[in-house]
Amino acid sequence: MADGFKISVKKQRLIDKLHRLVPAARIEVTKAAIKGAEDVATLARRLVPRDTGQLAATIQVEPKTDGYGAVVVAGDKKAYYARFVEFGTQAATAGGRVADNRKGGGRTRKSMRTHPGTKAQPFLFPAARMLKKKNMARIARAITKAAKQVAG
Repeated sequence: MADGFKISVKKQRLIDKLHRLVPAARIEVTKAAIKGAEDVATLARRLVPRDTGQLAATIQVEPKTDGYGAVVVAGDKKAYYARFVEFGTQAATAGGRVADNRKGGGRTRKSMRTHPGTKAQPFLFPAARMLKKKNMARIARAITKAAKQVAG
């Protein structure tokens, strides 16, 4: 009896299986997400623009802080410019006004040097977009696998 209601044996078995499904599915989905992140990192390493090769070497998979899944990161202290390559930079001329995103509110500041800006050369987001369907299918298969394990 649960909460004052009488539950049939079949319904109780189903409830028990569903309670076992959550941890089993979480484990399988985490494995699938890590494999998918590794695939994205491998493709991003192939797509990254080559200069010294230092940026490509920093692309790696790190586990999420909650322990479920993984994220792909690029850049480190030496290759801090990963976001500049991915998104590009704004042009600035000495003495000209440029947006100061640090302060917010649409303020501008004077530029102290001349920089022509750089064109975006995305490598991380295109890799993730290219593999999105494959990774979503991999996760769906992982959930099905976990359901079969619990039901079996």
